[in-house]
Amino acid sequence: MMNKLLATILTLVLGGIVLAQDKPTKGLPIPAIEDITRIDNKTRASKKDRRLTCFLVATKEHPVAGEGYVIITDHQDEAPLASLARLAKARNGKIFKISDFSKSWNDAEEWGNLRSKLIETMPRFVAIAPRPDTYGEWMLMSMLDLLSTLDKDRELDAFPGILAAPDQASFDALVTRSIEYKPQTRENFRPFVLGQVVDGSPLGIRSLQKVGIMRKLFGGWGYETPSFVMLKAKGANQKQIEAGDVWYAVEPDARKMLKELPPEARKALDDSTLVITYGHGTPGVVCSVEVGAFKEVDFSSKIVLSGSCFSGSPSR
Repeated sequence: MMNKLLATILTLVLGGIVLAQDKPTKGLPIPAIEDITRIDNKTRASKKDRRLTCFLVATKEHPVAGEGYVIITDHQDEAPLASLARLAKARNGKIFKISDFSKSWNDAEEWGNLRSKLIETMPRFVAIAPRPDTYGEWMLMSMLDLLSTLDKDRELDAFPGILAAPDQASFDALVTRSIEYKPQTRENFRPFVLGQVVDGSPLGIRSLQKVGIMRKLFGGWGYETPSFVMLKAKGANQKQIEAGDVWYAVEPDARKMLKELPPEARKALDDSTLVITYGHGTPGVVCSVEVGAFKEVDFSSKIVLSGSCFSGSPSR
């Protein structure tokens, strides 16, 4: 169940779903996921779905055949390499070193050598450990591309994970949490969703629709889903999701970002185990909320799925 859940949520997070209407409306349709058309090579969206851009890119399960554990890193210093050696020992894994994550993907010889090592090893899990200055979107996309070329199809052939931290103390603590990690239980599972409304257009309320879809999905499984939605000036009068566990904040100045979450939303976020974000982002900002608003939240045991572009900047 969890694999299918994550596949569905990730499709929404990465923009596979697009929900819109013909014109701005104060209504807020919240479709169930199973009612949304899924398109692939065999199934096309209807004319109406295309006109409303209301469809999902279909996903499918892809078996991962490997069994090993590999760490790929461009760290050079002794301390982070010692942390990774500790992880490799705990997982009975191997460490593959490259020169620079931000450049190696463009070096045919070095990238080809790394691919050959991965094909020879065929790991089940790949831990990607970049330096703070080489961690970025090109590094991430190049690694996902590489891990989808280890066999004949273009599906991911290993389970990837990122080990990135701004300093050595945080990095070593991250490695420790990875070693000691235990899967979440159903009893302890508590989702939280963050969204925003930028204006009253179909595009402007799309994030809020996704918040509603997640609330409907988790609610069908018996879970409450506390949510926070940031309303920019033009979207403040749009129809809202009316529930006791949905909180809103309004920022009249489009150039200003929220610096502090409402206390009730902050408490629900503290208690959550899964955090999903839908909305615009820049380095240091997620869904029109400054990342400083989350500085007192303990994220060390939370799973975060971010659909807010660029908000995961390691330096901010």
